[in-house]
Amino acid sequence: MANESSTDFADEHKAAYRLWQKAWGEKWIVEAKTLRGSEIEGAADNEPDHVAGDWPSDVGDEFEYDVIRGMDQVAKELSAPHALGADLVILKEYKTLLAALTATSGSLGMERKLVVVSGQPGIGKTTFLLFLLLHRLQERKPTALQLNADYYFIFDADGVDVIPVKFRRERLTECWALVDSNEKVVSPCGALLDMALRVIQTTSPKVERWKEWRKQARAELYIMDLPNVMEIAAIVKEHGLNCSSTFHYASKWGPCSRTILDVIERIIMGTDVDEIISELDEDAQSAAAAICATPSVLQDYFLGSIDRPSSLYSLGSGLLFIGPRRQRSSVGDASHLVRTRSLPVVPTKHLLNILITAWNRTRRAKSLEFFDLFSTHSLTRTAAGWMHEFLMHAYISIGDRPLRIYKAGDGTVRLIQPSSNFIPGTLGALDKTLSSTSFYWLPDAMNFPGINGVLGISDAETNSPTTTASGSAQASVHVDIYALQATIAHAHGSPADGLRALWKHITHLQNKTLHVVVVTDQEATATRLAEKFVEDLKDFAVGPMQTKRVPVNVWASVLPIT
Repeated sequence: MANESSTDFADEHKAAYRLWQKAWGEKWIVEAKTLRGSEIEGAADNEPDHVAGDWPSDVGDEFEYDVIRGMDQVAKELSAPHALGADLVILKEYKTLLAALTATSGSLGMERKLVVVSGQPGIGKTTFLLFLLLHRLQERKPTALQLNADYYFIFDADGVDVIPVKFRRERLTECWALVDSNEKVVSPCGALLDMALRVIQTTSPKVERWKEWRKQARAELYIMDLPNVMEIAAIVKEHGLNCSSTFHYASKWGPCSRTILDVIERIIMGTDVDEIISELDEDAQSAAAAICATPSVLQDYFLGSIDRPSSLYSLGSGLLFIGPRRQRSSVGDASHLVRTRSLPVVPTKHLLNILITAWNRTRRAKSLEFFDLFSTHSLTRTAAGWMHEFLMHAYISIGDRPLRIYKAGDGTVRLIQPSSNFIPGTLGALDKTLSSTSFYWLPDAMNFPGINGVLGISDAETNSPTTTASGSAQASVHVDIYALQATIAHAHGSPADGLRALWKHITHLQNKTLHVVVVTDQEATATRLAEKFVEDLKDFAVGPMQTKRVPVNVWASVLPIT
C-alpha cells in the first residue's frame, strides 16, 4: 500500500486504516427491524389538527426499518464531530438522496455535479454522509472525506491516507469528496474543490458556509426533508432508550432527532421534566419574539431563492424548521418536493401557538408587515399549511380590508369586517366576550379541532338600539360568530366537534348566529369543502346529549393576496 499520510496524523491513519480493512469491498451488517405503533404512547391521539405544518407525524401500526450495525465505531475511528452514539437507522430520506446521487439522470445524477446538502439542524445530515461513505467503500469507489479543518482522508484501492488540507493529490481526480461542515470545517478545502471528481457537502442552513463556493462551482442545492415520528422513535430505540414518549415530545417540539434524544436522555439523568419543558418554551418564545419584532428575518428560511447572510443561529431552530418546498397539484392533494428551494415550517400546533401568542403582542404595523411579506413571496403561493393559517390571522388582524365570503351553490356573497380587537387566547377571555363588541380570538389549545380562529362581529358598532312604544330601549344587539378554518388541503376534517367545544363558551351571548367559514387559497377547494361541511352540519346539535339543534351557516372564502 502506498502510504502518503503525514506523520503528524499517525493515530488518525491507523484508525482509518482499520475502517478501510473492514469496509473496502465488504458488505456491512444491515439488520431489518420492526417498530410497533403500540410502543409509542399517544399514537391514538394523533389528529390532523394537531399538526400545523407539513410534517408527516402519523403513527402506523408497524414501521419496518433497516439498521447498520457498528456505525458508532465507524464515527469514532474517523474522529467525527458529534460521533454517533448508536447504530445507524437508514432513514427514507437517506435512500432517496442516495438514489438521486447515483442515478444516471436527474439534476444530481451527473457524475461531476457538485452538491450542497442542507436542511433542518439535528435531523442527521452528518450521519447521511457516513452512510454514503460506507456505501462507496462497499462498492470499491474512491472517496475522499473531510471532517476536520486540518486534514482529509483518501480511501481507494491503495488503502487510506490522511492528507493535510494544504496538499493536493492526483488520486483525488477519481474521488467523490464528502465534506461535513461543523464547528471545525466551514467549507470544503481548496484541494478537494480543485481536484476532486465531485464534492458533496452536508451543512447547516447558514448560507455563509456554502454560498461562495456553491456560486463559483455552480453546485446544486438539495434540501433534506424532515424525518417522520416513526423514524425518530426508531432512532431513540436504537440508542437503547425507551421510545414510548417520542410522539409526545415530537408532537410538541417538532421532528428533530437531536432534540428528542436530548430530552429523553436528560430525563433519565434526573433533570426535572418541567425544567426541560421550560427551557424549550423559553427558546421558542425568544425566537418568536425576534421574528415578530423583525418579520423580514423569515426570508432567511427561503434557501435557494435569497442569497444573504442569515439570522438562523440567532433565532435558533426550535421554532421554525426548514424543509423542502412542496409543490401542490391543482387537482387533489398530491404534491411533489422541490429540493432546490426551502420553506419555513412550523411543524406542530404547540409551536404555532407560541408564534401566534408572540405575534398577538406586536403592533398593528407588524401585522401588516407579516401579511405583505407572506402574500408577496412567490414561494408562499404553494407554501405549508401553517403559513396560510398565519396569513389568514394577519389579514384578519389588520382590520381595514373586508373578507369576501360566499355560500357554495346559491351565489350569496357577504363582506365581513375583520377586527383588530384581539382578546387573549384563553377560555376565560372567551367566556367574558360581549355581544356589543366585535372581537377576534385565537385558540391557544388543541381542543377546538377544525377551528383556527373565531371572529365575533357585533351590530352594536353599526346599528343604533331600537326603542319600544313606551320609549324604553330594546335589547336587540346581535353578534355573528364566525368560526374560521384555514386550510390548503382538498380534504379536511369536519369542524363539528370544534363548534361544540366553542358553543360551551359563548352560551352567554344571547342573540347570536353561528357561522363556519372555510378559508383556502383556491376557489375550487373552498367550494368543495363548504359543500361538504353543509352536509356535515345540517343536523348540528349541542348539549350534553346533543339534543339542542343549532343552525349553522357555512361559507367559503379565498384569502386575497397581492
